[in-house]
Amino acid sequence: MFFPLLMAEGVHLHGASVRAIISRPGVRHRPVEAGLLVLHFAGYLGAVFLILSVPQAIVFILVNQALFGLYLGSSFARNHKGMPILTEADNLDHLRRQVLTSRNVRGGRLLDALPGGLNYQIEHHLIPSMPRSNLRHAQPRRFRGKARRLRRGRG
Repeated sequence: MFFPLLMAEGVHLHGASVRAIISRPGVRHRPVEAGLLVLHFAGYLGAVFLILSVPQAIVFILVNQALFGLYLGSSFARNHKGMPILTEADNLDHLRRQVLTSRNVRGGRLLDALPGGLNYQIEHHLIPSMPRSNLRHAQPRRFRGKARRLRRGRG
């Protein structure tokens, strides 16, 4: 069921974006973000329905969103598979929580480009606003060693 469920992740992420803008407190630029989200949906749906017939557009959107969810879910999943699942009782600080529950996946420039920087999951979680091109530079040697020691219980 893993891969079929991943195909719904794209629609789930779009829904989460809308819910965050509508109901999440503390969104700094709510009108701007809402406007950009409406512009995105209008542009996407407008272009698809302008170019394709209605049945083709519906099939395109379904396939596009399924592949989008599969792609993103596959990028997320490989960084978290086999890692511990923490509970409220674990009571760890932010650094330990991020380092212990995710990992970085190395594999060269192609692997840096394809998942959009999500192969540097630890840095992405610790500094979420950092541009993806800088994530690999945010990983100094001493941090990699610290991550290994934390995982082994010696940090």
